[in-house]
Amino acid sequence: MDSFFQFRRKRDTIKLNNFGFSLKNAMLLGFKTQLKLNQTQGQQLARHAGVARHAYNWGNGLCLAILDHNKSCSDSEKIKFPTAIDLHKWLNKLVKPQNEWYYEVSKCAPQFALRHLASAWRDCFSKKKKRPKFKKIRYCYLKEYFVARNVIIK
Repeated sequence: MDSFFQFRRKRDTIKLNNFGFSLKNAMLLGFKTQLKLNQTQGQQLARHAGVARHAYNWGNGLCLAILDHNKSCSDSEKIKFPTAIDLHKWLNKLVKPQNEWYYEVSKCAPQFALRHLASAWRDCFSKKKKRPKFKKIRYCYLKEYFVARNVIIK
């Protein structure tokens, strides 16, 4: 059995050596991709980023208000800390009817922002990281990199 693994390792080494690598000094490489967008695609990207930022900031403000309310109330009057699903339901009922520009983008943009917010609060409660901060408008994000999940930019 040892000879099989040695043979397998030699074959893989030979295969990888064709690309200039060997198994002894192989490393995992990451790739950065720059998107070449036209004007309409850039506008859509900016809209998605803006909606995601607004949803994150709205959810963060709501979470902070709930925490402040729970500090000053008795145990019977405390409000359960919201999950990402709760925040998304409240966003659909309270914020989307007031802000029509939410309907110009995919539903995934605010949904992923609220998921990231919930994981940030989870990390804060487990004392891995600090309290989540509010997001600012930073145009350098749009110039550099954008990760699109389940979003097709036409």
